[in-house]
Amino acid sequence: LHTFFATIPDGVFFSGSFDPYSPLLIYRDIASTMACLLGATIFVKAITTPAKLGKIESRDSRKIIHTLSAPLFILLWPMFSNAYGARVFASIIPLLNVLRLFLAGTSGSKQWMRSESELAGAISRSGDAKEALGGPFIYVLILLFSTLFFWTDSYIGVVS
Repeated sequence: LHTFFATIPDGVFFSGSFDPYSPLLIYRDIASTMACLLGATIFVKAITTPAKLGKIESRDSRKIIHTLSAPLFILLWPMFSNAYGARVFASIIPLLNVLRLFLAGTSGSKQWMRSESELAGAISRSGDAKEALGGPFIYVLILLFSTLFFWTDSYIGVVS
């Protein structure tokens, strides 16, 4: 067990600034989180809407979302402060996407979940909403844990 922890980069547990997390930094991280959420929503809607209308194939929308979502999210990391708590605020984005994919995969035909059903249809291979709980769900879970545990202090976090 000691050998395992010796191989983990120091940045995994002890990273970021240990200066006081001032209200200004908290406001910055809240604003960054909101901007990322807005950007992620616009990005996904910009891909799922044409797929829903039949302008692009579901296969293409799935690949676009899969290929670009994590790199675009990582490109927005510099918006957050260098405080330790910034990773928690940034993790809200993949956490909400985990919840959306879970709802998309389990909602069935509930009318109030129509937007999540559109998401499931755009990212699945066969149009089956349950596929949202497979690869896409695991992909976003890995992004969530990478953000929480590795953040910007570790090359492992950026690469994964």
